[in-house]
Parts: sequence; structure tokens; C-alpha cells
Amino acid sequence: MTEKKKQTSVSESAIEKPKRTVKKAASAPAKKAGTTTAKKVTAKKVSEKAKPAAVRNSKQVKTADTKPVSKVSKAKTSAKAKKSEAMIAEDFAAAWLCARAMQNKKGEDIIVIDLRNVDSAPAEFFVLCTCDSTIQVRAVATEVDNSWRKQNWQIGRSEGWDAAEWIILDYFDIVVHVFEREKREFFKLEKLWSDGVSYILTNDGELEEKKMIKGSVNG
Repeated sequence: MTEKKKQTSVSESAIEKPKRTVKKAASAPAKKAGTTTAKKVTAKKVSEKAKPAAVRNSKQVKTADTKPVSKVSKAKTSAKAKKSEAMIAEDFAAAWLCARAMQNKKGEDIIVIDLRNVDSAPAEFFVLCTCDSTIQVRAVATEVDNSWRKQNWQIGRSEGWDAAEWIILDYFDIVVHVFEREKREFFKLEKLWSDGVSYILTNDGELEEKKMIKGSVNG
């Protein structure tokens, strides 16, 4: 409302007294132009000084606040990523160690199943192998357990030693299943957990990803 009133008064004065306005403009155009510029510059300086310090320095405050926070957050994120990568590498290496121990005692059809992205999975890795006799089942399970203990890793529980048709070595994040052939063909554990990523142990002792065919337990 104030701006409208000012505009109206200026236009009215220009209409009522056109000669006086022309005279002033004709008398000293250079001085008025100079004084107007000076007034504008001075007004800008005054207005800048009149602003509160927080407003004048708002850009500096934002820059100072955001940059250190972003650096800290990036550092924390990278640290977490490195830690998770190290944990993944350790767990995978431990599963691979169990598979190699199975191979030392002539275990067959050795598979490592990565279950980390499978909901409700009881462990992060399953390690499976097949044996031709109960004697071999015990020998393979003993070899795996001894290899694990040599690393001074945490020992879990085990079961199935008496019948030795299916020995389970539970190492928390890694569960080892040593099967007698008929038991493995009957339970088809790898098909039950076919949503995981499966790796086969080659003759050279390397793990290679295997494409599992999803199907029913009886299929």
C-alpha cells in the first residue's frame, strides 16, 4: 500500500508542475546524476551494514557447517563399508577352508551356498559334500573340524556322529553338512536353499559359481 501511494504522489506532482521538474533536470543534469549514483551506493552500503551479522554471514555459516559434516559422514560410510567387506571376505574364506578340508578326504560334490541374502536362513553359508560310506563321513567331518580348530575360531556344536549318515558342524555363521550319499539324495538340501548363490569346488581347489535349477524337493 505504501509503494502505491508513493507512485501516485510522484505522478500527480509531475502532472501539476511539469515546468519545475524540467528546470531542475536542465539546470544541473551532471550533478544530479552523480549525486543519485552516490546516494544509491551509500544506501547499499548502509543497508548491508544494517543487516544482522547472522544474515550477512549466512553463506559462510552454511559452508562452514556443511563441509565438515559431509567429510565426517563420508569417512564413517567408508569405514563401515571396509568393515563389512572384511567380514564378508572372512566368512567366505572360512567356508572355502571347510570345502578344502572336505576335498582333502575325498569328499564329492562339494558345494558352498551363500545364504546372506536369503530371508530366514539359519546361517550365512552352508558347506555340503557327499561321502560313499559312514567311515568316510566321520573322516571328512573330523578333517573339517580339525582345520577349523587350528584357526582358533569359535567352536559351535555338532551332531550325527553316532550314525554318521549326516554329520552337522554348526559354526554359527557357517554350517557344514557331511552326507552319506543316500541321505543327501533324499533330503536335497541344496534345492531347499536354491535361492542362495551356490559355488562348486573345482579339482584345483577354487570356488566357481554354479547356476542352481530351482525346483521342488521331490523334483
